[in-house]
Amino acid sequence: MQRYRILIIATAIFLAGGILLAAWANNRKWLLKQPTQPAKDAVHEYTAEEKAALRELAAVYSHSDSLKLLYVSGSISVKDPADTTNNIHAGFQFARRYDSIYYALGDDQILSLPDIYLTVNNAVKKIFILPSKKLQAPFHLPVDTLLKMYAEEGYDVQVSRNPPFKTVRLFRPNHISCKEFTVTWQEEEQSLREVSMRLTDLDDPLNIERDKIVTVKITGWQTLVPRDLFNKDKYVQQGAGQWMPATRLTDYELLVP
Repeated sequence: MQRYRILIIATAIFLAGGILLAAWANNRKWLLKQPTQPAKDAVHEYTAEEKAALRELAAVYSHSDSLKLLYVSGSISVKDPADTTNNIHAGFQFARRYDSIYYALGDDQILSLPDIYLTVNNAVKKIFILPSKKLQAPFHLPVDTLLKMYAEEGYDVQVSRNPPFKTVRLFRPNHISCKEFTVTWQEEEQSLREVSMRLTDLDDPLNIERDKIVTVKITGWQTLVPRDLFNKDKYVQQGAGQWMPATRLTDYELLVP
């Protein structure tokens, strides 16, 4: 199930990255050298341009979360020097159609519909059926609150443009959890193009060579969603009052709690 955890985390990064960063930023900081009586850090001050870019970034995430129809495709890369079994590089798909969600990482899928929640693991030929889950809309902190949190955590902000794209990079090399968070988007469309994070290895926090790097590159972003992605009959069917694998997956094991 490690692949599913990576898929969900990476999808969350590009669809709710501001929330995730706020959560990571809310942890206590560690410093390269702690004084006996630590002095309170001075609150970081952002320029007008930096504040405007952060507000625009928040608006991009708010826009993507508000879309009832969305199809996104691209690739996910995870490099974890602390545990190379977590390394991955694979294509992904994410689709939202009102209350239904489809995820795919490589050949594995997760399908969340109002009446069923299932995962298909092709590597081990297993289908897991779980009770349907009502998807909650992401909770957004007020933008001013986010700016204050980033400043209190001492994140520097770097803004760059390569029309039609804009990039915002937040970084603090000695942060306890997230040392860097970078987002690139298409300004006119408000569509994300790349999101990356540098996450601290808590077992060796001062060693940047052990940081985990997660990168999501987005090559497709559209509001035309293929309906076939939400067809549960491709994976399971009901017969004699119980679920069974679809005909094309008869050699798969079906697990129902």
